[in-house]
Amino acid sequence: MVPPAGAGPTDRMTRTVLALCDEAPALLAPGARAELAALRASVSEPLRVAVVGRVSAGKSTLVNALIGRRVAPTAAGECTRVVTWYRFGAPDRAQLVLRDGTVHPLPFDGALPETLAVPAERIERIEVFLQSGVLRHLTLIDTPGLGSLDRPGDEAVRRAAIGEGVTGETPSARAVEQASALLYLFRDVEKQDDIDFIRAHQAATGPMGSIAAGVIGVLSHADLFGSGPWSPRDPLVEARTVADRIAGDHPALLTAVAPVAALLAQAARTGLVTETKARTLAALQPVETARLQMLPRFGVPQGVDAAAAGRVLHELGPYAVNYARGVAGAGASALQNWLLHRSGLSPVEELVGTRFVRRCMPLTVERVLRGLRGLSRSMPVSYDAGARLRDRIEQVELQPAMHRIAELRALQLLAGRSGALARDLTRELDLMIDNDEPWRRLGAARPMSPQELRQELTRRWDRAQTATTTARDPLVGEAARVLTRSYALVGADL
Repeated sequence: MVPPAGAGPTDRMTRTVLALCDEAPALLAPGARAELAALRASVSEPLRVAVVGRVSAGKSTLVNALIGRRVAPTAAGECTRVVTWYRFGAPDRAQLVLRDGTVHPLPFDGALPETLAVPAERIERIEVFLQSGVLRHLTLIDTPGLGSLDRPGDEAVRRAAIGEGVTGETPSARAVEQASALLYLFRDVEKQDDIDFIRAHQAATGPMGSIAAGVIGVLSHADLFGSGPWSPRDPLVEARTVADRIAGDHPALLTAVAPVAALLAQAARTGLVTETKARTLAALQPVETARLQMLPRFGVPQGVDAAAAGRVLHELGPYAVNYARGVAGAGASALQNWLLHRSGLSPVEELVGTRFVRRCMPLTVERVLRGLRGLSRSMPVSYDAGARLRDRIEQVELQPAMHRIAELRALQLLAGRSGALARDLTRELDLMIDNDEPWRRLGAARPMSPQELRQELTRRWDRAQTATTTARDPLVGEAARVLTRSYALVGADL
């Protein structure tokens, strides 16, 4: 995954909003200090990404694959009824955070226990701290399955993903608690309550919530899709077709929809692929597919241990047993690479890196500004002080350091717009938002000299400026105006 940039516009944005947070205590009542401190702390926190979906959608398996460790429980149990935050920290440890705010250590030996000493209804979340490089840049939030009969579980998901039911229900409290982005798992086709939940999340994230940067759809169990893993028709191909259709039907809600076989990814990323398993799988090469479906009780050729074949089926899944037998003959490394490639995990990681991690700070800052604006109305030291804080927020929003927020809002304006101009503006805004180096922000293939940069910036500025007056759609024209300022600000930094 792409780490957040350490310099340039991102740093300036961070410094600006932290300075504003430091000014705020003088204008707010003493009772606002805790919420203000939480807002300020959130600026330095990794992006929170909630993994959400129906029961048995494969959420925990996907979390394990992303982290690279089999730590999230995949079998139904007490832990799967509770929201779990996976965060970076050392040493590896876990703790229970209760609804009353108290914290209790949780036994942790590399995996979460099957039972908890506290009823799930009293638990706000489990926090697991791991030394995983992925968790340096984002906090993964594994959630209970939606749509079950477990009402507390559904409520816990809504608290984690959209801040619903957070104590106090103040805008700032909701801003701190909710996840900034979602990986939403569809088991097959999307249902109306899936779409309703995504809309609720985007509404909770504020004015930029409808930008398709905050939700990536995952068509889970892609290896079991369509006619299934034993069919001569590759289920991954069928899953890709459906994923593309879902993405096309909901362009304003979803950045993309990726078909993923999380079981294959988990096996490849968490050390489950061994030479022994590769040999066992390769030994199944001559077995007819019809007999493979009866594993491990039947269909095991002479000389192959039935228990070993059963472990391969359980840990790698039927798709790998059917389609990877030939690859397995080349050894564990070849099998691992094949599983990772077929799993579809890498495209999801790339999307998370570019759309989530790279856009973390603008989304976080916009959320903090909303929280501060809420406090200015609910807990000012005086009416005039609240008005002064709102004036300062407006001044900060107009500063060059905050322009990436305007760029994200411009993308929101372009969402769902057709036509060559809207597509060109979207592409150029994406480059502006997702890069820091000037030449990369222009989409150049190599670094450019200052003279080359100025020439290209002038050309781009002229084109965007023309679009502000010639665009037939006023929203497209407004997006062009934002892009015009983007090019001017890049030029001012040269």
